[in-house]
Amino acid sequence: MYYTSLDYYIKLFESTKREYAFEAETKEEYQQWKTALRRRLAQISGIDRCQKCPEEHQYIRTDEVEGFSAEYHTIQTEPGIVMPFYLIWPDKVEKNHPILMIPHGHGGGKRESLGYQGKFIRECLEQGFVVACPDERGSGDRREFVE
Repeated sequence: MYYTSLDYYIKLFESTKREYAFEAETKEEYQQWKTALRRRLAQISGIDRCQKCPEEHQYIRTDEVEGFSAEYHTIQTEPGIVMPFYLIWPDKVEKNHPILMIPHGHGGGKRESLGYQGKFIRECLEQGFVVACPDERGSGDRREFVE
């Protein structure tokens, strides 16, 4: 026996008006939508509560992980809060590469994402993207161990 809730959620989604659905028809309406959406995203993500801090970046080393040559960097994201991340470059280095942030998901960190998302990362590199794989708060090298 298999129990699904997909049909229910599809109907629920289709019957619910999205507060920030894109319905702009003019450039002015687009600007208003974009401003309101960005404000809301900042609120629900907590970005509007982050404290500004001096830009502090460090290149630490290059690791060989899951067949990738991954540069290990850190940046300060808020005062005293450091975020480590891997930066992986495409083979063909050009001046202005787009950067794609690939979060790791649950149960791991930047290192694990290179394993289970390796195929996707390779496809992105082949298309000329620089790939950044961060350790989100509480994950990877940012785990908190309470004694």
